[in-house]
Amino acid sequence: MGNRRLGRKRLFSLEKLGQKSGMTAGPGAVDAIGHSTVARDGSEIVTEIYVDLGSSKGALSSTHGAGEIIGADGAAVSHLGQITTAVNGHVTLVEMICVETPTGGKADIDLVSGTAANAGLSGSATGQATILAATGSLVAGASPTAASYDASQLADKYLYLAYGGSSGGDAATAYTGGKLVIRLYGYDVPADV
Repeated sequence: MGNRRLGRKRLFSLEKLGQKSGMTAGPGAVDAIGHSTVARDGSEIVTEIYVDLGSSKGALSSTHGAGEIIGADGAAVSHLGQITTAVNGHVTLVEMICVETPTGGKADIDLVSGTAANAGLSGSATGQATILAATGSLVAGASPTAASYDASQLADKYLYLAYGGSSGGDAATAYTGGKLVIRLYGYDVPADV
């Protein structure tokens, strides 16, 4: 079999796609995930999760209690996937970029972690901790300050979106728009030399 060459355009399109991450979202968020991919550059592993809040397949909803999980109305589990060393490497940096302003639901959105896959709309995740706080309503182009972590802080944690504001008492409101890109930067342990 002869050597095959890849043209620049083909190589670019392959690199842009990455490969499916293998992270499985909970039923309360799965229809809002546009893609969840990983790409490698040496020992670095970049996981990208694209979330469409107002997805036509199943829009997410928010309530107005501080720290309450954002998810599909009526679904019991709304995590975006579980971080594992095998898939994501040792995660040391996390960022979230708003590429379309959220409409319909609350736009003050935080990225949080939980120790279990057990939280749905208006609940709180077991062991919930804030990873990135928006500190106000997200608009297109906004990016909460990227957060650094040591290699074990996020291992085996579940990712959730949560309301970051403090108003309360309102019923769930469905998003009609809004898109977020979440990136996890991790590192694989190279083989012994």
